Amino acid sequence: MQSFLDFYRTEVSSPNFLQACCVEHIILESDNLSSLFPNAHLSLGGFELNSHRLFALMTTLAVLPTVWLRDLSVLSYISGKYSNFVACSVDFEYF
Repeated sequence: MQSFLDFYRTEVSSPNFLQACCVEHIILESDNLSSLFPNAHLSLGGFELNSHRLFALMTTLAVLPTVWLRDLSVLSYISGKYSNFVACSVDFEYF
């Protein structure tokens, strides 16, 4: 590789790079949220989700539909609605 453009063409434009970014984002968000809310858990039908797995699942459900979009301008609408939902749920639960 001679330049950043070569790197972009070989690495960043590949589907594996996008998958790695999504996995990294899920892990980072799960760790951050589980450290903020360590007592969060969910018991559903015999399944016990601790805070790490619960927030990883929630982040996956939030990130996964964004990789199916053809027009990425919709992301601003989705991120605005998602952040409003999170802010309202935190406000109602802790205040």
